[in-house]
Amino acid sequence: MIDFTSLLSQYGIFDVILPFLLIFSIVFMVLELAGLLKTGPDDEVGRRLNALFALSFALLSIGNQNLIQWLLSFIPNASVAVLGFFLLAMVISISNKKVPGFFRAILGLLVIGIILWLALNALELTPNAGGSSISGALNYIISYLINSGLLAILIIFVLLGITIFWLVSPSKKEDKKEEGTQVIPLLSK
Repeated sequence: MIDFTSLLSQYGIFDVILPFLLIFSIVFMVLELAGLLKTGPDDEVGRRLNALFALSFALLSIGNQNLIQWLLSFIPNASVAVLGFFLLAMVISISNKKVPGFFRAILGLLVIGIILWLALNALELTPNAGGSSISGALNYIISYLINSGLLAILIIFVLLGITIFWLVSPSKKEDKKEEGTQVIPLLSK
């Protein structure tokens, strides 16, 4: 009996169709947002040129098996990180507080760092026996933190601390209101 994932793999869904759709949609989105081939926001010719360029780029890139293997190893790991960032964004939006600039900068650096780390790990499809001593030490430290469960506890406490600090810190609007409103005592006769 054939299971569903092997059936999809047999027909090339994972190796051809999903990478094609991903590359096409990313290239088309970037071209639409940049507006490189469009003269105005309602330019149909520019939109068709964007679609044609994205289609040709996606068709050419699915011929590169190294890229496909990299995507197939990167996407499952990145989807977990994207889901985590999406849930964090939902929590922030539910609280209806403005996010301070330093918190946005830290979050942005964290997102970029995690995506780069996942991309570099996906590049190394087969682990090599040799390597630099720095990467070996980092690998040992990270594997120790992950296996002992300390990494999850540290991340939870750091996120809780940042969230509590962000929730209890007064916003700039409240500070300006407090400074701007002064109580003028009534003068008695």
